[in-house]
Order: sequence, then C-alpha cells, then structure tokens
Amino acid sequence: MKLHLAAAISVFMITAQMAMALPKTLEVQFPQDQTVWMWVEGSENQPFTPPQRADGGQATLKLDAVNKRFGADAELKTSAAHLCALNTDTGNLAIKPIAIDSNEVVVRNEDFKYINRLTIRVIDSKGYAVSSAVLTISDSTGKSQSMVLTPSHGGHLDVFRMRTGKINLAGKYGDNLSAVIEADVNADRADPVPVIKMLLSSGASVLSTKPGEASSPASESEPTAKSQQSAPVHPLNVLLGLLVLAGIGYGVYRVLKNRDASLSGVLKQLGVDPNAEEQIPPLKAIKPEGKAPEGVKVPEGHCPFCGKPKEECECNKPAQMPVSAPSIASTAKFAASPVLVGVSANVGSVRFTVPEGESILGRDSSCQLAIGDDSTVSRLHLQLVWQAQTLTAKDLGSANGSRVNGQTLTQAELHPGDMLQLGTTVLRVEG
Repeated sequence: MKLHLAAAISVFMITAQMAMALPKTLEVQFPQDQTVWMWVEGSENQPFTPPQRADGGQATLKLDAVNKRFGADAELKTSAAHLCALNTDTGNLAIKPIAIDSNEVVVRNEDFKYINRLTIRVIDSKGYAVSSAVLTISDSTGKSQSMVLTPSHGGHLDVFRMRTGKINLAGKYGDNLSAVIEADVNADRADPVPVIKMLLSSGASVLSTKPGEASSPASESEPTAKSQQSAPVHPLNVLLGLLVLAGIGYGVYRVLKNRDASLSGVLKQLGVDPNAEEQIPPLKAIKPEGKAPEGVKVPEGHCPFCGKPKEECECNKPAQMPVSAPSIASTAKFAASPVLVGVSANVGSVRFTVPEGESILGRDSSCQLAIGDDSTVSRLHLQLVWQAQTLTAKDLGSANGSRVNGQTLTQAELHPGDMLQLGTTVLRVEG
C-alpha cells in the first residue's frame, strides 16, 4: 500500500513539474507579408525543435515532445526558452522569450533586429586575403566577440546574431599592428548576408589568392604547374598552321596590289599623276590693310600701317585668348552634423559622423577616425573642427599632404559635396 502511495506521489510531482514547463503548443503571430522559419531554443542557443517554415501571419509549434524529453527536469531545462524567427528575404532574426504561463507569442516587424549571419572579409591593399589576425566585433548593444582568423578561413569569418546598426571591428595582425573600422548594417539592407571588408596594411601576412578564389595558399600546397601543362603540340600541326598564315598573307598582298593599280588608273584618266610631287607655290608676304600709301611719309614714332602713334597702335599687339571662368567652390550649408563617407576601396564601408569640437584623422589608433590601412596616411594627418555650423579642415604637417576637390589643403572650410583626400584615402563630405 505504501509503495503504491509513493508511486502515485511521484507521478503527481512529475506531472506538476511538467505543467510548469513549456506549453504543449505555441501559437505564433507574425507579419502576414513575411515568410519565416521558426524554432525554439534554450539557454546558450541550444535548439529544442527543428526549424519550421510558416507564412500567412500565424503558425503553431508543437512543444509537448520537448517536455517529455526532459521529464522531471523540464522546468529547469526550459526556463530560458525563447522563440527564434528568421526572415530569409532580409536575413534578419527575431528572438522572443516564451512565458511559462502563456502559449502565445507575437512577433512584430521591429523585433527582427538581429543580423542572422554577417561575413567579415579581411584583405590587404592589393586585394589578397589576409591569412592570420585576431578580430574583435562589437555591436550597438555592447555585445562583443573575438575570433581568430587562420589560413583555413580563406580570408573571411562569419559572425552570427549581431544587432543591426553600428558594427565596430578591431583587428590585430603582423608585428603588433592594429586597425579599427566602423560600419552601418541596417535592417532594411539589400543583401541578406551583409559583407564588411576590412582592409589591413602591407604588414599583414596574406594568402596567394584573393577572397572567394577556390585555391589554397602556395605555402600550404604543392606546386600545380605539372597538372596545368598542356599536351605537347605535334610539329606537323605547327607547319600546317604556318602554311595557312602564309597563304592568308599572300592573298591580302595581291588584293592590295590590284586595288592600288586600279586606283592609279582611275587617277590618270582624271588627269592626275599620282607619282608627281605636289608643287607648293611660294608664300607671298601679306601686307596688312591700312598701310600708308606709297609716297606718303609717316612721322617718326608713328605706325607705318595705321599711321597712329605707336603707343596707341593695335597692330602689333598679340591676340587675346579667352579666359575661362574661375571654378566656383561649393558654398552649400550643413543641415545637420557633417558625415565623412568612404569613397576609396580601403574605407568603402566607413561613415564617420563629425562630433562637435575638434577631431583628428590619421593612422594612429588614438584618432577619432583611425585609418590604419593606408600607409600614405600620417599618424596624425588632419584636424577637423565642427563649430557654429562650420566645418574647418587643417593639415597637421602630414608627409603626403591633404587635398580638397583636387586642390592642396593647408586650412580651409569644408562644405557638403567636397571630396577630401588624405594620402590615397578619399572621403566625401555629407551633411
């Protein structure tokens, strides 16, 4: 009797614990114009259910099997359960917690705020894949992760579940070298799997191929020259090819010769001797109009052509060439804080909002905008001052100088649309 009672109590406790676990079914509502893939995860992103495709704005996920799998530990194992919804068209992911006392979850457009997969391509100034580096990636929430790039990665790393918006990348490579870039990855981007290119200087070790090429580094594979050799060419084939070329050449020669003879005959019939040298009559001196007539004496100090005093004479003055209008610099005003947008390849993903006051641009990592991937940029290259709706640029004695709209810059006021060049790095001023 006691054994039966103990067994009944155990069954009751297990049932009670499972009742506090996940609901048997989960009703999910999401935007009707989207097709999503849904699954349920636990802590540390451990998947509980396989992905299930859903469209039409509503789906039902069966979770009873999850509770049975964990049994008496279901409440503990599923306490941090959450729903993942992936929009494959945009590549954005929504993560929503599952309440123990509810079997409904609502996913809205604004919930798709995570980048499911982000690719970082690391290259040098010549476009070759970097073989080794340590990258630290962080998003606007402060979430950060460090990853090691090795030759087996082929110059790129994949990062998952970063928040949309500002993405900061810091790389360490070579002999204690570093680079920092910032990129914007918005939720409404065109590419479901966005790619950020990080350009490192010549101090980085690289592979023998560029990212995306299906080839291994030369140091890690045997030379492939033997496998790529063409089959030997038979001498008879070479001889036949030369004979064909000779025949074509002779045919072209005969056609040109006959055409020349025909042309000569036609010219002779027209009374033109094609072999006669062209006689060019000697040039006669042209006397300017207005010269004093014969027998008229011109007073000393007067022009012999127009008769005017030489200081008033226009005869010998050189013709005036038209003068082109000077170029007009941009005078557009800033509607908001200025933004520097990368134009050259090494800063193609950079958008730097100029803060109030003073900012320094240069290769040093302490600069407000650090350009660590261009050796032509000095450590402290350029000073920007944004004050009273005016943006002023001043070169800090850089080795390779600064230019604005192609003109050498020492100190000048910048306007929207101006092209700013530091070494070989080019940025466009917007605002």
